[in-house]
Amino acid sequence: MIPIHLFSEPTVGNVRALCWIWVALFAILLIHQWLSKRAFGLPLAYAFGLSLIHLPGAFAYCFAYYTPRSDYLLQSGGNLQITHAGFWMATMGFFFFVLGSMICPLFFNKDPALKNRSLHPQIADKLPGTLFLLSIAFFLVIAPITRRIPSVGALGSGGINFSIVAVFLFCHQAYRRGDMLRFKRWMLSSFAFPVVTVIAMGFMSYGVSAAIAVWMLVLRFYKPRWLSLSVLGAVIFVGLSAFANWMFFRDYIRRSTVGDRFGKIVEVSKNLEVFNPYNQNHLEAIDSRLNQNDFVGKAMIHTGFRKPFAKGETFVIALTAWIPRILWPTKKVLGGSGNLVTNYTGQVLNEDTSFGVGQVLEFYINFGAISVAIGFLIFGIGLTFLDQRAAFYLNQGDYWNVTRWMTPALAMIQPNGALGELVSAGAAAAVLVYLLHQYMFGKYYQHSYANASPVVGPNHQRGSRYPRNERVPPNRQLPDSTRPL
Repeated sequence: MIPIHLFSEPTVGNVRALCWIWVALFAILLIHQWLSKRAFGLPLAYAFGLSLIHLPGAFAYCFAYYTPRSDYLLQSGGNLQITHAGFWMATMGFFFFVLGSMICPLFFNKDPALKNRSLHPQIADKLPGTLFLLSIAFFLVIAPITRRIPSVGALGSGGINFSIVAVFLFCHQAYRRGDMLRFKRWMLSSFAFPVVTVIAMGFMSYGVSAAIAVWMLVLRFYKPRWLSLSVLGAVIFVGLSAFANWMFFRDYIRRSTVGDRFGKIVEVSKNLEVFNPYNQNHLEAIDSRLNQNDFVGKAMIHTGFRKPFAKGETFVIALTAWIPRILWPTKKVLGGSGNLVTNYTGQVLNEDTSFGVGQVLEFYINFGAISVAIGFLIFGIGLTFLDQRAAFYLNQGDYWNVTRWMTPALAMIQPNGALGELVSAGAAAAVLVYLLHQYMFGKYYQHSYANASPVVGPNHQRGSRYPRNERVPPNRQLPDSTRPL
């Protein structure tokens, strides 16, 4: 049983203990995903993203010698006491998210009916390349146009996520065929996500989130496990080093033009510092941007005392966020994430910097700790349901139906976003894949045979829906008369 003083005494030792509890919860979720045949990896992607904005900030306070000294941190009032309070609340939320993910099969224990059909090779083999080209078209052409059109801007953003789906499917395809050289190349290509977002937008967070999604989904099926964990550890260390340097050079890079940013990145990379937990500047960089616990802790002091609880107001807005404003012009909004943070923490934020409210903070400001527990429990169940559906179709080698479930889920994996943003992004992604299915990909499912048997290959047991291992067998092809993609 966990001693109660872990939750009440803001000491360095207790922050360390909470960090170990967090790591243990992540390990439990990881093992559960490894052992489950109905798992795809989406809860891992969310858990890693949530860890990224809460665990490093707490980690900085695990060292007795660390005390914030920079002007920004001193002015914002960050300290051990506030970080401890916020991290305790975040750890409780993470516990209920893991619990929700693990009990989801109790509520959704049946897979969709297995239809007797043969999959067209365009759906089973050639889809990743098509999605990759679509993502480029959305990134360069469609998304910039749709952002200017009310109520449809999120559709363009959803199409950009096809790049994540494509890279993952390329990795899975290469792995199941035993082409490890191609698998490694596509895994390495995921590092291009943050580079592209830095060059195009001047922000690293979007690209890092995309790369994390690919890594966690691959971590779910890749073997040997010890090797995947070793690589993950190395990636985390390299990522912390890159982040510490990014915080130092980001203004220098952002002030340059888009055409000059790649050269600036190459220039900066020649003077990179390796992450050092004894380096005050490195710990302050983490504390300033990867410590969402600071906002949560301040909300625990401010909300309920100086500011009334929202009492479900942001939940109502989230539930109606899927309705386009063109259909409901008077739909209520609370403003962006930064406004929510300011209103419920009392901290005035720099308008030139983006700050996410995050699910821990938003759940808390409604009803306190009880809404954090219930909110994360429901979110864990819901995301795992989408995960199970994606896993079912992946086991069948049906890449397009994987995409149909995976794309809305990816849009909702925003641990630092507001609930309204998650719902609207997920709804827009669902509409997008529905339209593509109706007018582009659905025709490849019209060829069904009453006497056709389910796909069976050397890695499947006859009569079983799942492979003996993670390698997906080749799919049977339809007649040549079927129109190609």
